[in-house]
Amino acid sequence: MMPDDQWPMRPLPMPPMPVHESGRPRRPGALTAASVLGFVHAGLSIVGGLVLLFAFAVVDAEDRASDAGAVLVAVLFQFAVCGFLIHASVVLLRGRSRQLFQACTACMIALSVFYFFIYIERLSQVPDDALYAGGKDELSGSLVVPVVFAALAIVALCLAGGRESRSFCENSAS
Repeated sequence: MMPDDQWPMRPLPMPPMPVHESGRPRRPGALTAASVLGFVHAGLSIVGGLVLLFAFAVVDAEDRASDAGAVLVAVLFQFAVCGFLIHASVVLLRGRSRQLFQACTACMIALSVFYFFIYIERLSQVPDDALYAGGKDELSGSLVVPVVFAALAIVALCLAGGRESRSFCENSAS
């Protein structure tokens, strides 16, 4: 056995990393979550809008004549709002402003309600013995999509409107 004085010494532990103090308060998790939900909502809405445009392109001309103009305008408006929502999410993440984010999510909620009622109207025109095996029951399951989109926007709006998010944006703007 070796005596204790011949064992090599243990290295000293690493000192703690220096903390960078920028003078800004830490970004709240709710603000980050709201911003991420804004990015996700915009991305899913763009994909949904493209699917909706494709669906209207392949549907018979007389079937889409009643809603085509309104839905086309809504989809184009949706694309514009998605662009603004992405920008607003970046601005919100930096803590500069919440107003654009709130306006964009309010527009997305309004679009979800519009699509919900358009879909209800279209669903009422489908006969019970439609092409689908389940008839209206199978189609009515798709009503969940605008409800989920509206819920996503409502959650993001609530997260961005919280007390911590509000105080962070007010302190960061000044």
